[in-house]
Amino acid sequence: MFDHVLLLAPGGRTVYFGETDQESKVAIDYFARHGAVMGSSDNPAEFIISTVTSKHESAQDRPKIWKRSKECSDLECKIATLENQQGLAVTDDSTVDSNSRYALPLWTQVIELTKRHWTVVWRTGPYNFSKLFKCIFCELFIAFSYYDAGPDVQGLQNYMLALLVIVWIIPATAADIQNIWFSKWDIFEARERNGIYDYKALLAALTLVEIPWQAFNYTLVYFCIYWTVGYPNATSIAGYVYFMFLILSLFSTSFCHLMAAIFPNPTLAGYANSLFWVTLTVFSGTLVPHSAMNSFYRPWIFWIDPLRYFLGGTVANVLHNVKARCKESDLTIFDPPPNSTCLQYAKDFLSENAGYLTNPGATDSCAYCKFNYGDDYSATLDYYVGDRWTDWAVLLGFFFFHMGFIWFFTWLYRIKLHK
Repeated sequence: MFDHVLLLAPGGRTVYFGETDQESKVAIDYFARHGAVMGSSDNPAEFIISTVTSKHESAQDRPKIWKRSKECSDLECKIATLENQQGLAVTDDSTVDSNSRYALPLWTQVIELTKRHWTVVWRTGPYNFSKLFKCIFCELFIAFSYYDAGPDVQGLQNYMLALLVIVWIIPATAADIQNIWFSKWDIFEARERNGIYDYKALLAALTLVEIPWQAFNYTLVYFCIYWTVGYPNATSIAGYVYFMFLILSLFSTSFCHLMAAIFPNPTLAGYANSLFWVTLTVFSGTLVPHSAMNSFYRPWIFWIDPLRYFLGGTVANVLHNVKARCKESDLTIFDPPPNSTCLQYAKDFLSENAGYLTNPGATDSCAYCKFNYGDDYSATLDYYVGDRWTDWAVLLGFFFFHMGFIWFFTWLYRIKLHK
């Protein structure tokens, strides 16, 4: 079962250390050369144990025999050689801090932990399957609920609602990401915090491994929803939305890790996911437009909501220059004064407000559509296509902001308060 064994006599003195070979042949030959021959019917493991622990008066002093043996001399020479090599390596390695409590510099720790955690995540089938299922099948189900949204008033709203519902993939996958987080920190606190590696290396590894997986998953989400909903095919519009989804993947990672860093267990973190995400959704400007918020919330909460910047950029982008076509049920019908056409009567109103008349030359039953283009609808939400790259940059800024708070709360709760 073992390539090497260390056998100790009562009192902790060494009896044998070395290879075992198949059926412990090397160890048995060693004992045979020093007077302990195994019978043909004996079990090798039982023979070795009985030889080491024998208290019979005729039993030899096995630790003393080991000290005089050639195997012990060879082992001591090998240890001395390794110590000399290690001493030279440490002397030549200018990157090792002699005052550090860790054997390796921080950057090396990050590399090794990232490799190890990547392997763990790759081998964790339920974790990967759960996220893939949610990112593909659940998002396709949602996307087909808004399949081929048209340019009418409801279709313009569906463009926005599809994006609003689809970003709920973040709290949906939060439990998967946070379970990995808590399991790794439990191991760290149980046995690996005392000089094995720095908590900052583990923090970096958890983030570095999660980011490419999240980018891959959100790329799948993008391909599942973009053309299914019927967003514009223009390269500049489709490319921008993809860039926003990549930034959303970063934001998703940092949001899930931040909730896990603040709260002590997966249950409380799960409650926090729901509470915070509902709050972000309500104040993003979609369910309650910015102009409809009360005087307390309007000046500040809309502007500090990260979801507002994702939706602001993507909604304004996909609605840009989309020609609105109102259905008959969407039209507002009115009659102009006698001897006036619809256009003559509504001219001043149309010069100051969005929308168009479907029958400008008529003298009765004027039909008014309140949107000319999708930009007119996005403006009612306070989303503007001219701000789309600003929205992209601000959402990226929230990722770095979260990372700073993740480090702070991890240090506070798992390092400082544990000392």
